[in-house]
Amino acid sequence: MRRALIIGAGQIGVAVASRLMAAGTSVTVANRSPAVVPPGVRLHLLDGPDLRPALAGGVDLLLNTVAFDAADTRPMLDVAGDVGTLMAISSASVYRDAAGRTLDEARVTGFPDFPVPISSQQPTVSAGPATYSTRKIAMEQALADSAHPSIVILRPCAIHGPFSRHPREWWVVKRLRDGRPRIPLAFDGTSRFQPTATSRIAAVVEAAIGRRGVTIANVADADCPDAAGLVGIIARHLGRQVRVVPLAGSPRGAVGYHPWCVPGPKVVADEGVTLGAEAPLSYAATVGPGLDWLMAQTTDWREAFPPLAAYPFDLFDYAAEDGHIDLAMKG
Repeated sequence: MRRALIIGAGQIGVAVASRLMAAGTSVTVANRSPAVVPPGVRLHLLDGPDLRPALAGGVDLLLNTVAFDAADTRPMLDVAGDVGTLMAISSASVYRDAAGRTLDEARVTGFPDFPVPISSQQPTVSAGPATYSTRKIAMEQALADSAHPSIVILRPCAIHGPFSRHPREWWVVKRLRDGRPRIPLAFDGTSRFQPTATSRIAAVVEAAIGRRGVTIANVADADCPDAAGLVGIIARHLGRQVRVVPLAGSPRGAVGYHPWCVPGPKVVADEGVTLGAEAPLSYAATVGPGLDWLMAQTTDWREAFPPLAAYPFDLFDYAAEDGHIDLAMKG
């Protein structure tokens, strides 16, 4: 029986564990705190950085879903001799455009002018401690520079699926649950920011086990609807009616802002097929389980989704929205 160890019991870890279990793989999920894992999956509580107690003699796959910098690869490399494939989740945020502009610094330098779509051959930021993306590249390089014969690094974009702590779709789902009939979208609702389903990540992980050499690949849904299209897909799945109100240009403070809000396209080409995975599915075909999970939430969203609660403005200021919507519709 094939064996896998997954570090991190978040949305990616759960999706990959479920997929591998269904394929007959013995799966252990290592986490620093108690967590709910799929039936049949073993949960190992980490006590420090040493992964040897969780390996129990070796695994075909060691996947780190929470590797954010080079330091996070050291425990993986310490046990590399007992691992068939070392794999880590990076991010499609690591890319820069021809002028050196990046997503992390877009508020200062302007939004990058990316090709459509972006491949994994697109230039990236330099490794370093400065930003989320520079730390991710440092993590990638630490793995790629090791002597291990099987390294796989995956770069998803805007991840969606059940068990997220930062579910972008909540911005729409909460409005629909609250009975909001109109949703304002900046940039006329035309923003395109690539979604990636956790189910797609899981499919590519499974296909890439045992791949020789160093492999870096983008992971993405088959399509990238614009913001207005995303809202429509979410509303149709939930059986709700909603009117998108396009607002020209940037958000008016928080009004018109949404989690896919960019002035130019960031469309990423999925490369999972080149690793042996089946063809990706569309956003509409994959977003349902995450939406159903969000609709079933009963915990206060600020407790359930701390990254959303930490935004520097009110994501759900309906009074301010109504004022701008009325003006926009009169104009």
